[in-house]
Amino acid sequence: MATTIFISGIHGVGKTTLCNKITNHLGFRHYSCSDLIKQNSDYVETSKKIDNASRNQEVLLKAIENIKDKVYLLDGHFCLIDKLENVIQLDQSVFKSIAPKAIVNICCETSIIRERLINRDGKALSLTKLNELQSAEKTVSAEVAETLNIPYFVYTSSEPVDELITLLKQITL
Repeated sequence: MATTIFISGIHGVGKTTLCNKITNHLGFRHYSCSDLIKQNSDYVETSKKIDNASRNQEVLLKAIENIKDKVYLLDGHFCLIDKLENVIQLDQSVFKSIAPKAIVNICCETSIIRERLINRDGKALSLTKLNELQSAEKTVSAEVAETLNIPYFVYTSSEPVDELITLLKQITL
């Protein structure tokens, strides 16, 4: 059974940056939920707003079955924005199926996230909507960790990673 470390956070919070730092320290392979969905379906991203979360989650679970790494990082979301800009929570059964050994939730000042998104994507949600989404992501990620009885760590984007690296070493031994 593989050891999956789930790295959560909203778009633009720094999931890829953190995963690269962890990979440099520990050598774990990094996968992105959205990349796995894109690579294993006819999904074409036209915006960060989703319209078929349940189908995407089925594709994701199928793609994860093909991962052969003993330990890996999986970055993704517990909450997303739908086409009407409502925050939606992904079905917790998906995370039970993924069965992560730990969850790391990344947080950051939403003004910084908004600036990153504008620089990267040319657009961003309002600060109010980003705050709502980040709050929901943090709440739901903690709930899932509690439900699964696994370690939960909140990491603030751009902080040193030493404590997190120590925790991940303990979990993956």
